[in-house]
Amino acid sequence: MARILRPHGLRGELRIQAFNPEIPNLRPGIVVHAGEGEFTIRSIRPAGEAWLLELEDVQTLDKAEELRGLLLEVPDESITPEEGAHFVHELIGMTVLTDEGEELGVVEDVLQPGGNDVYVVRGPRGEVLIPVIEDVVREIDAANRRIVITPLPGLLNDSL
Repeated sequence: MARILRPHGLRGELRIQAFNPEIPNLRPGIVVHAGEGEFTIRSIRPAGEAWLLELEDVQTLDKAEELRGLLLEVPDESITPEEGAHFVHELIGMTVLTDEGEELGVVEDVLQPGGNDVYVVRGPRGEVLIPVIEDVVREIDAANRRIVITPLPGLLNDSL
């Protein structure tokens, strides 16, 4: 969810950098994990590009310093995903088909280079990189573990 940058002040408050700037899943009462510890969020507020976070049981500078550089993580079931969003681990192993029914293989990895994710698919055509954009990915059917795409011209090696 976020990286703990450093302590803020003397009472255990932490400056964090959230991976999603809107922090929809970090709010008071949520249990988070940092390193080997489990903490409940007491409060969170914006601070420029970062956020200031108070955790239950972290009330001193020394305790906050122990958390410097750690990741704040939450169990998947604690996250409210955006509509249509999927966890990367859910996509791995899904079968990818064209909208004409050709099986391209299974998702082996999801690259996140910037503008959009890219599915790394391995199958009969070898490795195929599928850009996760609206014009290409038509359906993600989590229940049946399949993804249907419409390939753009040149996306598939048509010599096979």
